[in-house]
This record gives sequence, structure tokens and C-alpha cells, in this order.
Amino acid sequence: MLTIYSTLKNFTNEHTRIVQTNAVKSWLKLEPIPEVFIMGGDESVKSFCEELNITHVDVKQSEYGVPYLNDMMYKIENLASNDFLLLVSGDIILFQETIAALNIAKNRLANFCLCSIKQESSVDSLIEFKAGWEIEIKKSAIHYSLPTSGDFFLYPKKYFLNSIPGIP
Repeated sequence: MLTIYSTLKNFTNEHTRIVQTNAVKSWLKLEPIPEVFIMGGDESVKSFCEELNITHVDVKQSEYGVPYLNDMMYKIENLASNDFLLLVSGDIILFQETIAALNIAKNRLANFCLCSIKQESSVDSLIEFKAGWEIEIKKSAIHYSLPTSGDFFLYPKKYFLNSIPGIP
């Protein structure tokens, strides 16, 4: 049903490690379990992917190690085995509402790209993914962030395929 793809920062900072680990593990708690690809990154990112049995994909990166979005989008079109793709920032915790939103969109719309505004949270330790974990995390939500960043794009496969600019 759903393929999630993202990039991660390297794991040298403890806070970054906690935030990204919580995010990626939340993706793997969705039902049905999505296919997950992590694009680019250093050896710490590759090791993290191996640890969680997630597919790591090498992509073209800038001189600063930032993956090129167009290369990621081209590659995911060929790698994904599902009909719907979610490009999400590596620090975003996803809840089951993600799947509910996808189901509503695919049943009502011929073509769509869902975007989302994130809620900030004060989760600063590894989440224990036990029954009721989503409720506990939502209790710690502070506020909605301003709609100034692109953290979540859910769309059907091939939605952007003909409009992705070439790789620099």
C-alpha cells in the first residue's frame, strides 16, 4: 500500500539519534507495515538501516552531503513496490492517521498530493512502542508549527514523474 522514503542526518549527535530513531520506528508501527527506504547519508545512517532491516539507497549528493531530491524521486519510482509514496522528513513521527488519510484520499480522489503541518513535541527519549504509545506522544504536543517547511508529501506513484527536473 505505502512506501515511505526519507533522508537522515548522521547519528553523531545524541538528540538527533533519538529523534530519528523514534521517527523511523513509528513508521514501522503503521498498519499495514510500509516499505521504507532511507536515501543517502554517511556510514552511521547505513548502519542504522542495517540495524532496523531498512533498505538504504545511495543517491547523488551535494558537496555538503545533502541528497538531491530529484535523484531520490527518480529512484523511488523504480524501487517502490507500492502504489503510494510518502516523502517525509526523518524526524517526523507518524501515527495511524497517516494510513487513514491515505485511504480517504485514494477512495475519493483520482489524483492527489497530501501535505501536512507538523506538531512540535518535547519527546527527548526513546519511545517505548507499547499499547497506547500514540496517545502518550500526542499529550506532549506543544503546538502546530508554521507552514514554512515541507515535511510530508503523500502521493500516488508517478504523480511527479514527468515534472522532476534533471539531475544537476
